[in-house]
Amino acid sequence: MNRTTASFKRIKGSKGTRYMFYCDLSGVLVCTTREIQSVFDDKELMTVWKAEGEQHFNKCHKCGRWVIDAMYNAEVLECVSCAPYELEKDFHMPSGDKLIELESFGFGPNAMKKHKVCSGCGHMILTEEQECPLCGNKLTDQTLYDLYKKMHDYCPDCDTVLPDGTLVCPHCGCNLKENVYELHAGSG
Repeated sequence: MNRTTASFKRIKGSKGTRYMFYCDLSGVLVCTTREIQSVFDDKELMTVWKAEGEQHFNKCHKCGRWVIDAMYNAEVLECVSCAPYELEKDFHMPSGDKLIELESFGFGPNAMKKHKVCSGCGHMILTEEQECPLCGNKLTDQTLYDLYKKMHDYCPDCDTVLPDGTLVCPHCGCNLKENVYELHAGSG
């Protein structure tokens, strides 16, 4: 897979073309170039890559993927797919602390389980309520968390709702790539 640029899309605009470069491992959009007069050839691609794209990436010395810093193990100059980070044996992921901190601001799975959303007016209500105080709509037992689980991925270990495509849970450290068959998307 030894490539000369990261994954990209060409977007035709009114004054020319923009290139959008993506991390080859996470798929995240990393940069969008300015509009340039376009001829759609390899020389143009390499010019815009060298001028505006390459500086935002690291190239894996093993597989050739172009990846962002978070997907790059700089100790061995390889992407985290080729050389995953190894945790020191005494390392402890403070997942409980992170979740408690999230909940203190009204976020996280436990906070989401304490609220419902009225299907009539969209008002957020505590789960104990059976009727919306604003519009009088009868409420189901579906929580805000249940609603999000139907639309997004969530961690099989700690139940935290995650952006689609997340590879590692930011709260408990679960490697979602290894748990791909356990990852729940829209099955809530």
